Formats: sequence, C-alpha cells, structure tokens
Amino acid sequence: MNKFRRSPLPPDHYAFPRRKRKKINFFRIFSLSLLAAGCVFVGAAYFVLFGDFWSVRSIRVEGSRLVDDSVLISGLVSEFHARNPIVSGIIGQNNIVFWMSRGEISRIPWIPEIKNIRTNVDFSSRTVNVLVDERSVAAVACPENDAKCYAIDEEGVVFSEIPWVEGVLIPRFDEKEKVFIGERYFKKGEWFENVFSTLSALRESGIVPERIVLGEGNTEEWEAVLPSGIRFYFNLNFVPDNLREIVEDIRARGGFDGVSYFDFRVQNRVYYK
Repeated sequence: MNKFRRSPLPPDHYAFPRRKRKKINFFRIFSLSLLAAGCVFVGAAYFVLFGDFWSVRSIRVEGSRLVDDSVLISGLVSEFHARNPIVSGIIGQNNIVFWMSRGEISRIPWIPEIKNIRTNVDFSSRTVNVLVDERSVAAVACPENDAKCYAIDEEGVVFSEIPWVEGVLIPRFDEKEKVFIGERYFKKGEWFENVFSTLSALRESGIVPERIVLGEGNTEEWEAVLPSGIRFYFNLNFVPDNLREIVEDIRARGGFDGVSYFDFRVQNRVYYK
C-alpha cells in the first residue's frame, strides 16, 4: 500500500490560470487595437497634411480694387495665424483644410481699405475663393496743415489717403487736428450718422455745403458752410427736427439775403442773423 498519496487539488487550480490567460489576451487585443488606431490616425494625418490631394491649386480674389491681391492674401493668412496660431502652425496655407470653415472676417487692422472678407472653398477644384467688400468714400477729412485729405466710409472709418478735394459733390470736413487711418473719424458713431442725416435734409432743400467745419476741443458742434459764405450751425448730438420744413419756411419769408448764419445748436430752436 502506497503511503504517499497525492493531495487533492483545490477547486480553483485550473480556474486561476484561465482567468489570467483571459486578462493577458484582453490586454494584447487592446494594445493591438490601440496600435492599429494610432497607425490609422498617423496615416490619415500624414495624408491630410502632406498628401497632394489636399493641396491648394489656386486662390481667386473677387471685389478688390484698392489692394493688391498678394498683399490681401498675405494679410488674410497673417490674421488666420493670429487668431488660431496652433492650428495654423500645423496646417500651412497651401493646404485646403487651412481655408475651410474660416467664415467671415470683419476687419484686418493693417488693411483699412477692406470692410470685410469672406472665404469659401471649391473642394472639387481645390480653389479658395476670397470675396472682398471694400470701403467706399462717403466723405473726406482735410487737415489744414496737411497737403492731402483722408477718405471716410459710410460707417465713419478713415481708411485711405487721397488727393486734396475741392467742390461740393463729396462732404468735406475741414480738420484742425491730425487724422488717423484705420480709426473712426468721430469718437461716437451716432455723431457721424447725425451729420449725414442733417446734410441729407439740407440737400433735399436744395442747400449743398461747400465744406464742413468742426468745433474745436470738446464743443460737440459743427457748421456747414455754403459757397456764398452763409453758415449753418449744428450740434453733433442730434438732427434738428423738421429741418427741411424750416428751411423752406425761411425761403418763403424772404430767403437768405442779408443773413450771415442760421443756428440750430439748441434743439427745437433756430436763430439767425
């Protein structure tokens, strides 16, 4: 009789190795899946960043007359880099993805002639379309100690130097202080609107000012000077009520003969001499 007997194995003797093998297999599968996903991601990124399929073939600019296309594109690219330096640093401007979903840019500080820019991509032809809205001249400012004038658009933004302006076709502000390109002409946007609304009412009455003179300092006043020398004084903060009717009434009472000025600086009042 054998004195040495094999002791019975515990119930989980085989179960433990099976669990361990399952864990090892799971981590192997997970690691391989992660490696495969990483390879796919790297491959896709390389394809997007360096593949010829994503290369820009042409950039077409529409609506730009004041600024050279190359300067405009360079400024647009610089603005994209400034707004999103990380993405723009990874994806260069020669990649079509760089231009996708950029939307509209209302302003490029160093190109004040541009009001806004929109971009869209024709993916089938790898063409980038740059659609430009330029500022147009609504008035000019002419500093008295300067040999040139400055163009102002309908929003009151000074955007370009222009030759000295004479005549009455475009409102001219005779300015005593320096004018800065890229900034608003008036510190308050409603002032510019009030001046133009007042000028429009005068023009409807047949009165076309030769020039516009602003009050010095912080007086918040302005005057419209006619070719005859007659002056109309106004306040920047409001448009006189019923200006057109008042001018027509003055004409009916005898016209402008012998009158040197009309004063509308007090609301709902008019004085003349």
